[in-house]
Amino acid sequence: MKFIPVLGANPSYATQTPVIAHFEDYLISMAEPTTSKNWTLQDVYRQLKKINSKRLPGLKLYLDSGGYQVIVGHITENRIKEYTDVYHFIIEKFLKDIDFIFSLDINTPTFNQAKIFKYNDYSIDSSIDLIKKYPELRDKQLFVVQSRFSHILEDWLQLMDKHDIADYYDRFSLGGLVSLKKTVGSQFNHFVPTALWLATYIKNRRKMATPFPKQISQIHMLGQSSRVAIISATILEKVLGIEITMDSSEIIRFSPIAAKVPMVFKVPDTSIFKVIGNLTAMEEILDNYSDVKTIEEIKEMKEKLREGKVSNQTFVEFICQNLSGLISFSKELVDSIPIEEIINWKAEDFENYHDVFKIGRLSKEVANNMALIKKLKPYYDDNNFIGIHDYMVKLLDNYYSGNHTKSGII
Repeated sequence: MKFIPVLGANPSYATQTPVIAHFEDYLISMAEPTTSKNWTLQDVYRQLKKINSKRLPGLKLYLDSGGYQVIVGHITENRIKEYTDVYHFIIEKFLKDIDFIFSLDINTPTFNQAKIFKYNDYSIDSSIDLIKKYPELRDKQLFVVQSRFSHILEDWLQLMDKHDIADYYDRFSLGGLVSLKKTVGSQFNHFVPTALWLATYIKNRRKMATPFPKQISQIHMLGQSSRVAIISATILEKVLGIEITMDSSEIIRFSPIAAKVPMVFKVPDTSIFKVIGNLTAMEEILDNYSDVKTIEEIKEMKEKLREGKVSNQTFVEFICQNLSGLISFSKELVDSIPIEEIINWKAEDFENYHDVFKIGRLSKEVANNMALIKKLKPYYDDNNFIGIHDYMVKLLDNYYSGNHTKSGII
Protein backbone atom coordinates (compact mmCIF):
# COMPACT_ATOMS: atom_id res chain seq x y z
CA MET A 1 0.00 0.00 0.00
CA LYS A 2 1.33 3.42 -0.93
CA PHE A 3 0.37 6.88 0.24
CA ILE A 4 0.83 9.65 -2.32
CA PRO A 5 1.09 13.18 -0.88
CA VAL A 6 -0.58 16.02 -2.75
CA LEU A 7 1.76 18.97 -3.33
CA GLY A 8 1.72 22.28 -5.19
CA ALA A 9 3.49 22.80 -8.51
CA ASN A 10 6.53 24.31 -6.79
CA PRO A 11 6.92 22.56 -3.41
CA SER A 12 9.20 24.30 -0.93
CA TYR A 13 12.38 22.79 0.46
CA ALA A 14 10.56 22.40 3.78
CA THR A 15 8.01 20.14 2.09
CA GLN A 16 10.32 18.35 -0.32
CA THR A 17 12.77 17.00 2.23
CA PRO A 18 10.44 14.80 4.33
CA VAL A 19 8.38 13.80 1.29
CA ILE A 20 11.48 12.51 -0.51
CA ALA A 21 12.59 10.72 2.67
CA HIS A 22 9.31 8.91 3.33
CA PHE A 23 7.45 8.37 0.04
CA GLU A 24 7.96 7.06 -3.49
CA ASP A 25 5.37 9.16 -5.32
CA TYR A 26 3.62 12.53 -5.16
CA LEU A 27 0.63 14.20 -6.82
CA ILE A 28 0.13 17.64 -8.39
CA SER A 29 -2.91 19.03 -10.19
CA MET A 30 -2.40 20.03 -13.80
CA ALA A 31 -5.56 22.16 -13.54
CA GLU A 32 -4.41 24.76 -10.99
CA PRO A 33 -4.45 27.56 -13.63
CA THR A 34 -8.18 27.03 -14.23
CA THR A 35 -8.97 28.73 -10.92
CA SER A 36 -8.42 31.91 -12.94
CA LYS A 37 -11.55 32.81 -14.92
CA ASN A 38 -9.68 33.50 -18.15
CA TRP A 39 -7.43 30.43 -18.20
CA THR A 40 -6.02 29.30 -21.53
CA LEU A 41 -4.31 26.28 -23.05
CA GLN A 42 -1.05 28.18 -22.71
CA ASP A 43 -1.62 28.53 -18.94
CA VAL A 44 -2.07 24.79 -18.49
CA TYR A 45 0.91 24.10 -20.77
CA ARG A 46 3.09 26.40 -18.66
CA GLN A 47 1.84 24.60 -15.54
CA LEU A 48 3.16 21.31 -16.93
CA LYS A 49 6.47 22.90 -17.87
CA LYS A 50 6.76 24.26 -14.33
CA ILE A 51 5.87 20.93 -12.76
CA ASN A 52 8.46 19.13 -14.88
CA SER A 53 11.16 21.67 -14.06
CA LYS A 54 10.59 21.10 -10.32
CA ARG A 55 10.41 17.30 -10.33
CA LEU A 56 11.36 15.68 -7.03
CA PRO A 57 14.34 13.36 -7.54
CA GLY A 58 13.64 9.65 -7.39
CA LEU A 59 9.86 10.00 -7.03
CA LYS A 60 7.10 9.11 -9.48
CA LEU A 61 4.66 11.90 -10.34
CA TYR A 62 0.87 11.57 -10.48
CA LEU A 63 -1.08 14.29 -12.31
CA ASP A 64 -4.60 15.15 -11.22
CA SER A 65 -6.78 15.73 -14.27
CA GLY A 66 -9.02 18.64 -13.27
CA GLY A 67 -12.25 16.80 -12.53
CA TYR A 68 -12.47 18.61 -9.20
CA GLN A 69 -12.17 21.99 -10.93
CA VAL A 70 -15.16 21.00 -13.08
CA ILE A 71 -17.21 19.98 -10.03
CA VAL A 72 -16.61 23.24 -8.16
CA GLY A 73 -17.27 25.35 -11.25
CA HIS A 74 -13.82 26.76 -12.04
CA ILE A 75 -14.20 25.06 -15.40
CA THR A 76 -17.68 26.17 -16.45
CA GLU A 77 -19.99 24.01 -18.53
CA ASN A 78 -19.46 26.04 -21.69
CA ARG A 79 -15.71 25.28 -21.44
CA ILE A 80 -15.82 21.58 -20.46
CA LYS A 81 -15.28 20.34 -24.01
CA GLU A 82 -12.49 22.88 -24.47
CA TYR A 83 -10.78 21.75 -21.28
CA THR A 84 -11.22 18.09 -22.28
CA ASP A 85 -9.31 18.87 -25.46
CA VAL A 86 -6.65 20.72 -23.46
CA TYR A 87 -6.30 17.74 -21.10
CA HIS A 88 -5.73 15.32 -23.97
CA PHE A 89 -3.41 17.74 -25.75
CA ILE A 90 -1.28 17.86 -22.59
CA ILE A 91 -1.18 14.06 -22.38
CA GLU A 92 0.05 13.79 -25.95
CA LYS A 93 2.64 16.55 -25.63
CA PHE A 94 4.02 15.40 -22.25
CA LEU A 95 3.45 11.64 -22.53
CA LYS A 96 7.10 10.72 -22.05
CA ASP A 97 7.25 12.87 -18.88
CA ILE A 98 4.02 11.54 -17.34
CA ASP A 99 4.36 8.69 -14.88
CA PHE A 100 0.65 8.49 -14.00
CA ILE A 101 -2.39 10.66 -14.74
CA PHE A 102 -6.02 10.37 -13.68
CA SER A 103 -8.69 10.26 -16.37
CA LEU A 104 -10.88 13.34 -16.75
CA ASP A 105 -14.26 12.46 -15.27
CA ILE A 106 -17.20 14.87 -15.37
CA ASN A 107 -19.38 14.43 -12.28
CA THR A 108 -20.99 17.82 -11.64
CA PRO A 109 -23.85 17.27 -9.13
CA THR A 110 -26.24 19.60 -10.97
CA PHE A 111 -25.89 17.75 -14.29
CA ASN A 112 -28.64 15.39 -15.40
CA GLN A 113 -27.87 11.96 -16.82
CA ALA A 114 -27.84 13.22 -20.40
CA LYS A 115 -25.12 15.74 -19.62
CA ILE A 116 -23.12 13.23 -17.57
CA PHE A 117 -23.12 10.87 -20.56
CA LYS A 118 -22.44 13.63 -23.11
CA TYR A 119 -19.31 14.99 -21.43
CA ASN A 120 -17.95 11.68 -20.17
CA ASP A 121 -18.50 9.95 -23.52
CA TYR A 122 -16.41 12.63 -25.17
CA SER A 123 -13.64 12.46 -22.55
CA ILE A 124 -13.51 8.66 -22.49
CA ASP A 125 -13.51 8.38 -26.29
CA SER A 126 -10.66 10.90 -26.47
CA SER A 127 -8.62 8.93 -23.91
CA ILE A 128 -9.19 5.59 -25.61
CA ASP A 129 -8.17 7.10 -28.95
CA LEU A 130 -4.88 8.12 -27.33
CA ILE A 131 -4.43 4.67 -25.76
CA LYS A 132 -4.85 3.13 -29.20
CA LYS A 133 -2.33 5.60 -30.63
CA TYR A 134 0.10 5.32 -27.70
CA PRO A 135 -0.25 1.86 -26.05
CA GLU A 136 2.08 2.92 -23.22
CA LEU A 137 -0.67 5.23 -21.95
CA ARG A 138 -2.57 2.13 -20.82
CA ASP A 139 -0.07 1.78 -17.98
CA LYS A 140 -0.11 5.50 -17.13
CA GLN A 141 -3.74 6.61 -17.05
CA LEU A 142 -6.01 5.69 -14.12
CA PHE A 143 -9.70 5.46 -15.00
CA VAL A 144 -11.78 7.27 -12.36
CA VAL A 145 -14.95 5.50 -11.17
CA GLN A 146 -17.68 7.43 -9.34
CA SER A 147 -20.07 5.72 -6.90
CA ARG A 148 -21.29 8.17 -4.23
CA PHE A 149 -24.96 7.54 -5.10
CA SER A 150 -26.66 4.50 -6.63
CA HIS A 151 -27.72 6.45 -9.74
CA ILE A 152 -24.13 7.62 -10.23
CA LEU A 153 -22.84 4.05 -9.90
CA GLU A 154 -25.41 2.97 -12.49
CA ASP A 155 -24.29 5.79 -14.80
CA TRP A 156 -20.65 4.76 -14.49
CA LEU A 157 -21.50 1.12 -15.06
CA GLN A 158 -23.21 2.10 -18.32
CA LEU A 159 -20.23 4.26 -19.33
CA MET A 160 -17.77 1.49 -18.54
CA ASP A 161 -19.75 -1.11 -20.48
CA LYS A 162 -20.36 1.21 -23.44
CA HIS A 163 -16.64 1.96 -23.83
CA ASP A 164 -15.31 -1.54 -22.97
CA ILE A 165 -13.28 0.01 -20.15
CA ALA A 166 -12.27 -3.42 -18.84
CA ASP A 167 -10.30 -4.03 -22.02
CA TYR A 168 -8.47 -0.70 -22.10
CA TYR A 169 -7.46 0.00 -18.49
CA ASP A 170 -5.37 -1.77 -15.86
CA ARG A 171 -5.26 1.11 -13.37
CA PHE A 172 -8.35 2.55 -11.72
CA SER A 173 -9.25 5.19 -9.16
CA LEU A 174 -12.27 5.60 -6.91
CA GLY A 175 -13.69 9.10 -6.58
CA GLY A 176 -16.38 10.58 -4.35
CA LEU A 177 -14.78 9.33 -1.13
CA VAL A 178 -13.89 12.66 0.49
CA SER A 179 -16.15 13.39 3.49
CA LEU A 180 -18.54 10.56 2.54
CA LYS A 181 -18.10 8.72 5.85
CA LYS A 182 -18.85 11.90 7.78
CA THR A 183 -21.76 12.85 5.53
CA VAL A 184 -23.62 9.55 5.86
CA GLY A 185 -22.41 8.68 9.37
CA SER A 186 -20.87 5.32 8.46
CA GLN A 187 -18.27 3.45 10.48
CA PHE A 188 -16.57 1.66 7.60
CA ASN A 189 -14.78 2.76 4.42
CA HIS A 190 -16.87 3.01 1.26
CA PHE A 191 -13.84 2.10 -0.83
CA VAL A 192 -13.85 -1.43 0.61
CA PRO A 193 -17.10 -2.62 -1.03
CA THR A 194 -16.45 -0.43 -4.09
CA ALA A 195 -12.99 -1.93 -4.69
CA LEU A 196 -14.46 -5.43 -4.46
CA TRP A 197 -17.24 -4.34 -6.85
CA LEU A 198 -14.65 -3.00 -9.30
CA ALA A 199 -12.39 -6.06 -9.10
CA THR A 200 -15.40 -8.31 -9.73
CA TYR A 201 -16.51 -6.12 -12.64
CA ILE A 202 -13.13 -6.40 -14.38
CA LYS A 203 -12.95 -10.13 -13.78
CA ASN A 204 -16.45 -10.49 -15.20
CA ARG A 205 -16.19 -8.14 -18.18
CA ARG A 206 -12.65 -8.56 -19.46
CA LYS A 207 -12.83 -10.53 -22.69
CA MET A 208 -11.29 -13.99 -22.67
CA ALA A 209 -9.41 -13.18 -25.88
CA THR A 210 -7.58 -10.22 -24.40
CA PRO A 211 -3.81 -10.65 -24.06
CA PHE A 212 -3.99 -8.98 -20.65
CA PRO A 213 -4.56 -10.76 -17.32
CA LYS A 214 -8.06 -11.07 -15.88
CA GLN A 215 -7.05 -8.86 -12.95
CA ILE A 216 -6.11 -5.19 -12.85
CA SER A 217 -2.87 -3.84 -11.38
CA GLN A 218 -3.95 -0.85 -9.25
CA ILE A 219 -6.88 0.73 -7.43
CA HIS A 220 -6.35 4.25 -6.12
CA MET A 221 -8.47 5.89 -3.40
CA LEU A 222 -8.79 9.63 -4.01
CA GLY A 223 -8.52 11.89 -0.95
CA GLN A 224 -7.87 9.26 1.74
CA SER A 225 -5.27 9.15 4.52
CA SER A 226 -7.00 8.22 7.79
CA ARG A 227 -5.73 5.45 10.07
CA VAL A 228 -8.65 3.18 9.25
CA ALA A 229 -8.22 3.83 5.52
CA ILE A 230 -4.49 3.02 5.49
CA ILE A 231 -4.80 -0.14 7.59
CA SER A 232 -7.89 -1.43 5.79
CA ALA A 233 -6.43 -0.71 2.35
CA THR A 234 -3.28 -2.64 3.22
CA ILE A 235 -5.39 -5.64 4.24
CA LEU A 236 -7.57 -5.34 1.13
CA GLU A 237 -4.44 -5.19 -1.04
CA LYS A 238 -3.34 -8.51 0.42
CA VAL A 239 -6.80 -10.04 -0.08
CA LEU A 240 -7.13 -9.04 -3.74
CA GLY A 241 -3.51 -9.11 -4.85
CA ILE A 242 -4.00 -5.65 -6.40
CA GLU A 243 -1.79 -2.67 -5.54
CA ILE A 244 -3.78 -0.11 -3.59
CA THR A 245 -2.75 3.51 -3.32
CA MET A 246 -4.30 6.64 -1.85
CA ASP A 247 -3.62 10.35 -1.65
CA SER A 248 -4.51 13.44 0.34
CA SER A 249 -3.31 16.99 0.93
CA GLU A 250 -2.87 16.31 4.65
CA ILE A 251 0.82 17.11 4.79
CA ILE A 252 0.28 20.65 3.46
CA ARG A 253 -3.06 21.25 5.19
CA PHE A 254 -1.57 23.00 8.18
CA SER A 255 -3.39 22.93 11.53
CA PRO A 256 -2.44 23.01 15.24
CA ILE A 257 0.03 20.20 15.87
CA ALA A 258 -1.73 19.25 19.12
CA ALA A 259 -4.75 18.23 17.04
CA LYS A 260 -2.66 15.63 15.22
CA VAL A 261 -2.01 13.33 18.15
CA PRO A 262 -2.09 10.46 18.72
CA MET A 263 0.44 9.50 16.07
CA VAL A 264 2.01 6.18 15.18
CA PHE A 265 5.80 6.18 15.35
CA LYS A 266 8.05 3.41 14.07
CA VAL A 267 11.22 3.21 16.12
CA PRO A 268 14.08 3.29 13.61
CA ASP A 269 15.75 -0.03 12.75
CA THR A 270 13.19 -2.01 14.78
CA SER A 271 9.73 -3.51 14.36
CA ILE A 272 8.50 -1.53 17.36
CA PHE A 273 5.57 0.84 16.90
CA LYS A 274 4.63 3.43 19.50
CA VAL A 275 1.45 5.42 19.98
CA ILE A 276 2.58 9.01 20.53
CA GLY A 277 -0.15 10.60 22.61
CA ASN A 278 1.13 14.05 23.58
CA LEU A 279 3.50 16.81 22.52
CA THR A 280 6.26 15.82 24.94
CA ALA A 281 6.30 12.26 23.59
CA MET A 282 6.52 13.68 20.07
CA GLU A 283 10.07 14.80 20.83
CA GLU A 284 11.15 11.25 19.97
CA ILE A 285 9.94 11.83 16.41
CA LEU A 286 12.24 14.85 16.14
CA ASP A 287 15.23 12.61 16.85
CA ASN A 288 14.45 10.85 13.57
CA TYR A 289 14.30 14.06 11.52
CA SER A 290 14.71 13.67 7.74
CA ASP A 291 16.81 16.78 7.19
CA VAL A 292 20.31 16.23 8.61
CA LYS A 293 20.93 19.98 8.35
CA THR A 294 18.63 20.50 11.33
CA ILE A 295 20.55 18.34 13.82
CA GLU A 296 21.90 21.33 15.71
CA GLU A 297 18.40 22.83 15.92
CA ILE A 298 16.62 19.80 17.38
CA LYS A 299 16.96 21.01 20.98
CA GLU A 300 15.32 24.33 20.10
CA MET A 301 12.60 22.50 18.16
CA LYS A 302 11.81 20.38 21.21
CA GLU A 303 11.49 23.45 23.42
CA LYS A 304 9.07 25.04 20.96
CA LEU A 305 7.15 21.79 20.58
CA ARG A 306 6.34 21.73 24.30
CA GLU A 307 4.58 25.05 23.70
CA GLY A 308 2.72 23.61 20.70
CA LYS A 309 4.84 25.57 18.21
CA VAL A 310 6.35 24.01 15.11
CA SER A 311 7.69 25.32 11.82
CA ASN A 312 6.03 24.35 8.54
CA GLN A 313 8.86 21.92 7.83
CA THR A 314 8.52 20.26 11.23
CA PHE A 315 4.74 19.99 10.77
CA VAL A 316 5.28 18.23 7.43
CA GLU A 317 7.91 16.01 9.08
CA PHE A 318 5.49 14.90 11.80
CA ILE A 319 2.69 14.14 9.33
CA CYS A 320 5.02 12.26 6.99
CA GLN A 321 6.45 10.15 9.81
CA ASN A 322 2.96 9.36 11.12
CA LEU A 323 1.69 8.27 7.69
CA SER A 324 4.87 6.31 7.02
CA GLY A 325 4.57 4.69 10.44
CA LEU A 326 0.96 3.69 9.79
CA ILE A 327 1.91 2.08 6.48
CA SER A 328 4.80 0.17 8.05
CA PHE A 329 2.53 -0.93 10.91
CA SER A 330 -0.10 -2.15 8.45
CA LYS A 331 2.43 -4.10 6.40
CA GLU A 332 3.81 -5.68 9.58
CA LEU A 333 0.27 -6.81 10.42
CA VAL A 334 -0.44 -8.51 7.08
CA ASP A 335 3.05 -10.02 6.93
CA SER A 336 2.89 -11.52 10.41
CA ILE A 337 -0.72 -12.75 10.57
CA PRO A 338 -2.39 -14.94 7.91
CA ILE A 339 -4.84 -12.81 5.93
CA GLU A 340 -7.54 -15.47 6.28
CA GLU A 341 -7.31 -14.96 10.03
CA ILE A 342 -7.31 -11.16 9.94
CA ILE A 343 -10.54 -10.88 7.95
CA ASN A 344 -12.27 -12.90 10.66
CA TRP A 345 -11.06 -10.69 13.51
CA LYS A 346 -13.45 -8.75 15.70
CA ALA A 347 -12.67 -5.39 17.29
CA GLU A 348 -11.20 -7.01 20.41
CA ASP A 349 -8.84 -9.14 18.31
CA PHE A 350 -7.38 -6.02 16.73
CA GLU A 351 -7.00 -4.37 20.15
CA ASN A 352 -5.26 -7.47 21.49
CA TYR A 353 -2.81 -7.30 18.59
CA HIS A 354 -1.54 -3.79 19.34
CA ASP A 355 -2.37 -0.59 21.23
CA VAL A 356 -2.59 1.26 17.91
CA PHE A 357 -6.05 -0.24 17.51
CA LYS A 358 -7.15 1.30 20.81
CA ILE A 359 -7.08 4.78 19.26
CA GLY A 360 -10.64 6.09 19.09
CA ARG A 361 -12.97 3.64 17.36
CA LEU A 362 -10.25 2.35 15.03
CA SER A 363 -10.64 -1.30 16.02
CA LYS A 364 -14.40 -1.21 15.48
CA GLU A 365 -14.18 0.42 12.06
CA VAL A 366 -11.43 -1.91 10.82
CA ALA A 367 -13.50 -4.86 12.07
CA ASN A 368 -16.50 -3.51 10.14
CA ASN A 369 -14.35 -3.38 7.01
CA MET A 370 -13.27 -6.98 7.60
CA ALA A 371 -16.90 -8.07 7.87
CA LEU A 372 -17.58 -6.41 4.51
CA ILE A 373 -14.59 -8.14 2.89
CA LYS A 374 -15.75 -11.48 4.27
CA LYS A 375 -19.28 -10.91 2.99
CA LEU A 376 -18.42 -9.59 -0.48
CA LYS A 377 -15.32 -11.54 -1.48
CA PRO A 378 -17.37 -14.67 -2.35
CA TYR A 379 -19.00 -12.61 -5.12
CA TYR A 380 -15.53 -11.86 -6.47
CA ASP A 381 -14.39 -15.46 -6.12
CA ASP A 382 -17.51 -16.71 -7.96
CA ASN A 383 -17.30 -14.00 -10.65
CA ASN A 384 -20.80 -12.96 -9.61
CA PHE A 385 -20.99 -9.34 -10.71
CA ILE A 386 -24.79 -9.24 -10.70
CA GLY A 387 -24.80 -10.24 -7.03
CA ILE A 388 -22.19 -7.72 -5.86
CA HIS A 389 -23.71 -4.93 -7.97
CA ASP A 390 -27.11 -5.55 -6.40
CA TYR A 391 -25.49 -5.34 -2.95
CA MET A 392 -23.72 -2.08 -3.83
CA VAL A 393 -26.94 -0.46 -5.04
CA LYS A 394 -28.74 -1.45 -1.85
CA LEU A 395 -25.82 -0.22 0.27
CA LEU A 396 -25.71 3.15 -1.50
CA ASP A 397 -29.46 3.64 -1.17
CA ASN A 398 -29.15 2.70 2.49
CA TYR A 399 -26.67 5.55 3.06
CA TYR A 400 -29.42 8.08 2.55
CA SER A 401 -32.30 6.21 4.18
CA GLY A 402 -33.79 6.81 7.59
CA ASN A 403 -32.54 3.41 8.74
CA HIS A 404 -28.90 3.71 7.76
CA THR A 405 -26.56 0.89 8.79
CA LYS A 406 -23.29 2.16 10.20
CA SER A 407 -21.45 -1.13 9.64
CA GLY A 408 -22.15 -1.60 5.94
CA ILE A 409 -23.77 -5.00 6.47
CA ILE A 410 -27.29 -5.05 5.06
